[in-house]
Formats: sequence, structure tokens, C-alpha cells
Amino acid sequence: MKRTQVSVVRRHCGELVQGPLLVRGKLVVALVTLPMAPYYAKAAFAWGGYGGDLSVFPDGKLKTKRALDLLCDSFSLNVSGRVQITTKPDVPEGRGFGSSSAEVLAAISVVSKATGLKLPRTALQAFGWAAETANDPLLLGSVLYASREGRVIEQLGQIPSVRCLGIDLGRDIDTTELAERQHREGFSQDHIAGFQVVMSMVRRGISTGDRALIARAATQSAELNQEQIQLPGWDNLRRIAEETALGVAISHSGSACALLFDPWVKQRVLNAARERLKAELRIDRFYQFTADWEC
Repeated sequence: MKRTQVSVVRRHCGELVQGPLLVRGKLVVALVTLPMAPYYAKAAFAWGGYGGDLSVFPDGKLKTKRALDLLCDSFSLNVSGRVQITTKPDVPEGRGFGSSSAEVLAAISVVSKATGLKLPRTALQAFGWAAETANDPLLLGSVLYASREGRVIEQLGQIPSVRCLGIDLGRDIDTTELAERQHREGFSQDHIAGFQVVMSMVRRGISTGDRALIARAATQSAELNQEQIQLPGWDNLRRIAEETALGVAISHSGSACALLFDPWVKQRVLNAARERLKAELRIDRFYQFTADWEC
């Protein structure tokens, strides 16, 4: 066995779409994630033998430690060593950039690999969900996912890749409080009906390869979500997206956002969008990436 092994999992920048969806008569929160290559979390596992403690560094990665404990308990893994988490590059935590989800999945992936479990992606994703109780399907590709139940609702087929300009609108959101409020108060009928339309647009865009239609679906999903979370500067952001890009995607439980462009977009177009965001929303940090749903 190698003394040190590594696993890498891409982060995400919010969701392409997310909303309330009726599935077999039950209302669930469904989403399609927005992968954020080349931003990732890396877990390096330094093997320490059998017995002893399996630690996580840096300290304070409670969800990651919980996931590893679940994995070890489920398969009676009596291993020791250290899992070190690093991210590239640094992005804000707790804003919808998938910090904890990517770190959790990278950690359980590397320990699974190092101990010879060879678990499939679906099983790794399930352990990640069990540790967090809500996550994005970072290991599963282009799927419609019930984030609070940890299950795939629908295989969507290959979503066309898009070029993205990510930003953070700078609002901390208590995702636990949000989930509890949504469970208690539910969603409006307009939101439920609107998300049905959004998913019809997404499916049509995938079947025809129409990136512009998919981006419009993302914008509409973000607009519907303002019923749940009022993002600061949303009206300006939507106007900038309409004038410079195909559309805009947001974190539906955070403040991460991304303008969506064709993959062949010229850098001067991206630069012009950056200048608009700087001037009108006072954004000073940007994350340029490609959303590609191939695993």
C-alpha cells in the first residue's frame, strides 16, 4: 500500500437551477449543480497503519471527520493516519462555493481508495450526504438531485459546457435556518409552477444543445429564488447578465453567483463584464472557470 494517496473533487459555484419539484406526489428541493473547474478540494491521506486515530487537518473540519467516522464504522475500518485538506484556489467558505461538500467527498474518496474499498461514486456521494444532510452531487455528473434526501431524481443527459465568471455578493446565509423555514412555510404555488417551467427549459436545452436556453432557465430559477433569499444587488446583477452574458446562475442558499457564457467567448467580453460588475456592484474578486458536467 502507498504511504500517501490523494483524491481531488471539483467544487461548485452555486447551482445551475434549484427549486421545489413534485416527484411522485411529494414536494422535494431539486437541483442541478454548477461544477467549478479548475477549483477543487484535495485530500491527501498519510497512512498510519491499523488502530489508533484517523485525524483531519486543518482542525475544525467537523463534517469531514463525521464522514470519515461514518465510513470507518460502516465497514469496520480500524485504520490510523492523517487526512490533509487543501483547496485551490481559496474561495470564501459558507457562501455556496461547495467548500465542505468537496472536502468531505475528497476525504472519503481517498480513504476508500487507500483501504481497498473501491466504492462507486454513488456510494461515496451517499456517505457525503449522510455527513452533511444536504449537498450537491459533485461525483454524479449531469443529474437532477434531491439535495435534502441525497438521491438522484433524474439522469438528464450531457449538459453543454459553459464558460463562467463567478462572484460573491458577500452575504452569509444560515442554510440550516433556511431549510427549516422552507420546511415550515413551504413554497408558493407560483414558485412550484415556475420551477416546472424551468426544468422544461433545461431538458429542452439539453436535448437540442441550446446553451442560451439553459442559461435563461438558470436566470429564471435565480429570479424565483428571490422569494426565499433576497440577494443584495440582484436587480443590477440580472440586468448586467442580460446585457453581457447568456444568463446568470446563483447559489440558492448562499451568495455565490456566476455569469454564463458560450465556451468560445472572447476574453474581452469577459473583461467588459468584470468592469460592469466592479463599477455597479463593487465586486473586486472574480472566479473564471468552466462548468463541465462530465465526471
